Amino acid sequence: ARRALDAHGDRGVVVELQGDIGFAGMESAVRRLVDRAPRVQAAVLDLSRATQVDLVIVPLLTDLLQSFAADGRRLALVSGDPHRRWLRTLEE
Repeated sequence: ARRALDAHGDRGVVVELQGDIGFAGMESAVRRLVDRAPRVQAAVLDLSRATQVDLVIVPLLTDLLQSFAADGRRLALVSGDPHRRWLRTLEE
């Protein structure tokens, strides 16, 4: 497992966010993912520790998801139960 991580570890990334997530916080996380984009084949955006997620982030996430999909890469969103409203909005 260690050899696999050493050889391919730069292909995946996890970005964890916590607290109240608004436009500025999400923009920073998106920028971190985009800056690593040439190497990253799979990413996880973990919002499970977010206490509040503003709906203003939906367009940023939509663009990021579409960008990853267009390049054949995968992006997974992890969220807790309190964030159902923005997840439903994102799905639409």
